Amino acid sequence: VIGKDNKPLVIQPTKLNTDKIFDDEIYAALDIIDEKIALSKRHSHQPSLLNLDCYLGFLYPTEDKRLYGYITNTSIKFIIVCTDVDVREEQIKKLFKQIHNLYVETVSNPFFVPEQPITSTRFTSRLSAIINA
Repeated sequence: VIGKDNKPLVIQPTKLNTDKIFDDEIYAALDIIDEKIALSKRHSHQPSLLNLDCYLGFLYPTEDKRLYGYITNTSIKFIIVCTDVDVREEQIKKLFKQIHNLYVETVSNPFFVPEQPITSTRFTSRLSAIINA
């Protein structure tokens, strides 16, 4: 989960990749997301994220990974790094929807501080359950 200013709010590795944090891949994916948003705004009469489908789809491949992106209408970005290159896009879309719903539930808490790292153990445990399912 990446904030509006491209600062990570949560980075959650899977149980299979607990030692790997894909910083370089994530920042490269953010550049691609920014390009997609800029391109969408240029080709739209109303420069708004509302014209953009939240699911940005496949962003780019690396040697052994595929990266997918999703952006909310409030400019919060979700990036999934898949080491399983045979994953189906329907599965990725479903994951993003579940993560988005979890994020909305978390930020609806009156004690949540926007644009700060998410430290809720409930959020991280539920996120872990979603991505490891």
